[in-house]
Amino acid sequence: MQKQLAVFIAMIVVAGGITAGLSAVLITSQDSYTGQDAMPAFSNYAEMSKFMDSADLSGYGGGSLMFRHPSSGDQQLSYGGGSSDYSKTNVRTEGVDEEDTVKTDGEYIYSAEWNSVRIIKAYPPNDVSIVSYVNETELISIIADTELEPKYDNYSLSASITGIFVTPGRLIIMASVYQWYNYSYDQTVGIYPYGSSGTERASTSYMPWTPDMQATVVFIFNVEDASSPTFETLYASTGYPLTSRLQDGFLYSMSQTIIWKSMDGIYETPEITESGKSYVMDVTDIHYDPETESPSSYLTITAIDLATGNVKTKAIVGDSSSTIYKSLDSMFITFVKWTYTVMPMPMAGQSSSQSDIVTTTIYKVIVDGLSMHISARGDVSGVLHDQFSMDEKDGYLRVALNNGDWEHRLNSVYVLDSDLVVVGALENLAANESIQAARFVGDTLYLVTFRQIDPLFVIDLSDPRDPKILGELTMPGFSSYLHPVDEDHVLGIGREGSRVKVSLYDVSDPTNPQEVSKYLTEENWYAYSSAEWDYKAVLFSAEKNLLVIPVTTYNYSSVGYTPINGFFVFDVSVNLGISLRGIVGHDNYYSYDGRSLYIGEYLYTITDRMVKVSALSDLSEVASLELPSSNGYYTRTGRAG
Repeated sequence: MQKQLAVFIAMIVVAGGITAGLSAVLITSQDSYTGQDAMPAFSNYAEMSKFMDSADLSGYGGGSLMFRHPSSGDQQLSYGGGSSDYSKTNVRTEGVDEEDTVKTDGEYIYSAEWNSVRIIKAYPPNDVSIVSYVNETELISIIADTELEPKYDNYSLSASITGIFVTPGRLIIMASVYQWYNYSYDQTVGIYPYGSSGTERASTSYMPWTPDMQATVVFIFNVEDASSPTFETLYASTGYPLTSRLQDGFLYSMSQTIIWKSMDGIYETPEITESGKSYVMDVTDIHYDPETESPSSYLTITAIDLATGNVKTKAIVGDSSSTIYKSLDSMFITFVKWTYTVMPMPMAGQSSSQSDIVTTTIYKVIVDGLSMHISARGDVSGVLHDQFSMDEKDGYLRVALNNGDWEHRLNSVYVLDSDLVVVGALENLAANESIQAARFVGDTLYLVTFRQIDPLFVIDLSDPRDPKILGELTMPGFSSYLHPVDEDHVLGIGREGSRVKVSLYDVSDPTNPQEVSKYLTEENWYAYSSAEWDYKAVLFSAEKNLLVIPVTTYNYSSVGYTPINGFFVFDVSVNLGISLRGIVGHDNYYSYDGRSLYIGEYLYTITDRMVKVSALSDLSEVASLELPSSNGYYTRTGRAG
């Protein structure tokens, strides 16, 4: 495929008015689910080019960046040694798996760092050891046999692993693969970068990065023999990775790349790679939003049937993507649009102010295996905190949003029907506070806002057209992650001052929610947990009354800086409350990005450099395993479990 000169196309934020009254700006879908997509697709290249040319694509500073780009030719497995009782990744939607850095199948732990995946024999604990690696060198070697390989002598490839999935007998590696300019090629012939050493760079030797030089790649390995992973196939799409989901044997990979032109004015479209062969996405698979005045990127969804290897792709032309949420039946993709409203000239002695107003565009994609149908589009005023601020139930999408600047913060809850038309609204909620956490449980929304204190709102959504606040609880600090325990209790993880806080809320009476138990890390020590912003760092089991989160604490004293890194293990009981069972220390290795899981009656705590195995009953250490880089050595200590 011909590679040509790139022109970066940048987004211009377009100022717009704000609709008075109900602050949701409504743009209904063109049709309901009838087999026709609610967003049109381009019928041919000429139509796509006309749409792009008519949009505001002037780029930053009103100019384009021109680069020289030379052309070139173009089944269920039984794990006899494993346990059927093991934890899974904490995910947003039960039944929809998400990529993470650590996975287990009950016998092995698969631990990913940026440049390798370590396959660890984990159960039983007396066998804990690294049995194999898949590293960046191997991934690059695989790519060398595909059409993703660089076509130019002065470029090299790098691969950065973003996460993994594990299915019976298979390891799926998600990676960002990119080409980079290798200066050593020029240096060997006496040409130095940027004219250094008194030698001017020859202009014909330099080819900068272009959008088609980064790809989101799915590598699939067979691990029926975990000691010898074998490569099966790969899939790729142009752009950087956004996120991915795995549901019922179908993998959905989302990537994004900016819109760009070749030197002769041709708009390049995303490139797809299947089984080593690459092709340009057909323009009829590229949808566009007629209401978007400043499209800046392609968002590409690649659906892969892992059983057959069949692939379907769909792309959307729009702004830069924000939050992506996958329910059991649909995928919701959001794009944020900022406008700026300058307040009137202040009187003497007053300071001027500017209110930032934001609108979120939501696209609904009905997903059924390889079938992806864009069924609706709508706009709401505000910005989502994260994907927990969205939830689909009984055909309705419920969303919680922030809007305004820090001094004039507004919060809203909207209910949208299947066509993404707002049918219910709760506005001006907790003025001048910001949303810290949201969790939808059935017809109830638990919402935490914060500025100086921590209000927990209980909001009734049983009538989609009339959402209303049932109760409110105010307390110090705030929760940044909420997790349901049972129908009457919710767990909160956050902070109070400089301390990590774990709370148990009783919401059996929604008009009078209560914090019935809490745990605070040690006073006078600063503490934080990645569980405050990364829900995949949370291990919770209601059946085992178990909560595990990574925590880093430290203080400064006359003897110096004293850090403590480890995993805090809690007993969580709706009858007895929250109590600290103990701490599994990883003092020599930072645990802020760590993961924990259980297999049978053993707790495994994992950082980039260490796996520890502890008995769940009393947290006594059973075994430990150092995790070096893929080219290093490891040491196993401990006793049989």
